[in-house]
Amino acid sequence: VAMLAHRRELLDQMAASVAMVDPDGERVGIVQADRDDPSTAIVAASFQTLQNQARLESLGRRDVVLVDEMHHSTADTYQAVLERLGVLDGTALACGFTATPARADGGLGKVWDAVVYERTLKWAIQSGFLITPRGLTVVLPDLDLSKVHIRGGDYASGELSEAMEASVDTTVGAV
Repeated sequence: VAMLAHRRELLDQMAASVAMVDPDGERVGIVQADRDDPSTAIVAASFQTLQNQARLESLGRRDVVLVDEMHHSTADTYQAVLERLGVLDGTALACGFTATPARADGGLGKVWDAVVYERTLKWAIQSGFLITPRGLTVVLPDLDLSKVHIRGGDYASGELSEAMEASVDTTVGAV
C-alpha cells in the first residue's frame, strides 16, 4: 500500500491512523525528505519527494494507492507519480480523499471515476465536526476598485489582490 500526501503532517497522521487500527501490525514506512523507508508493506510518501525518480522507483509495485487531498491529482507532478504507481492505467486499486472535490477546470474525471462516499457541510456542522459559519461585513472605506479591470465578468485577481492589500489593516482590525 502507498499512502500519498503533500505535507509531512498528513503523512504522520496516516501512519498514526494505521497504527491505531492495528497496533500490533507492521510499521508504516515514511518516504519524505530525509526519511527514507520504502521497504515496508505500507508506505506513507510525499508527492514532492517522489518527484525524484530514484525515490519513486524505490517504492516498487504497490497494489493499493491512497491519495489524500486528491483534488491536486491533475497536476503534472502528481500525474507522473500516479502513472508510475499504476493508478492511471488501473493496475493498482486507487482511492482518493478530499474535502474539496470540485475543480474550476472540471479535471478530476481524468483521474477519478466516481465519488463513492460524500458528506455535506450541513452534515459536518450538525455532527459537530465543523462550527456554524458566521458572516462578518467589513466596511473598507479606503478600498478603491476603480482601477481594477473586470475580465470574464469578475475582477482581475492580480489587480484585486493589490487593491485588497491596501485594506489589510482595516480587515484585521474588524475581525
